[in-house]
Amino acid sequence: MALPSGQITQGDSQEWTLTDSRLSTYTTPGATLYLSDNINAPTSLSGVIAANVATFTLTPAASAALPAGKLSWYAVVNDGSDARVTVGSGSVQVLADPSATPATSWVRTQLTAVETAISNLLSNAPGLQSVSYLGVSYTKDNINDLYAIRNKLKAELADETALATGGTRGGGFTFRPVSLKR
Repeated sequence: MALPSGQITQGDSQEWTLTDSRLSTYTTPGATLYLSDNINAPTSLSGVIAANVATFTLTPAASAALPAGKLSWYAVVNDGSDARVTVGSGSVQVLADPSATPATSWVRTQLTAVETAISNLLSNAPGLQSVSYLGVSYTKDNINDLYAIRNKLKAELADETALATGGTRGGGFTFRPVSLKR
């Protein structure tokens, strides 16, 4: 199989090859494949070199640690004297492991906390005058601030979900200004 393309699933193993004539001419050749979401530190795979072919193996444990979503990849060869050359790049879609229990994201956790705070304020519980969210007190007088936070978190969660399933931020919608005047 050639360098990454298409998709992989977290927890699966994968093997990729790079054919480059420079691998056989360098005295101390090296080849590295980097997988990056451009947020976290990239995952690097060292190539096992035979003649002019480098083979990169992604283990099940390494693929399980990759974030779901679109990853960029970069293939680099090095001659041992810090003469590094990027010989390929592209992207690959990482699908979430369908058998794994997903971790709860910060956005989802905060959305639950805000919705609980709103629910508590609206419950009319005796003696409940205010609730606290992230160290700030809210009352029924400023509950609209909690609604605004909730709406922002819902939008962020929609973006997070879309990115994890290969979509785009904002659900792919294009917004255009409109006039409310008649």
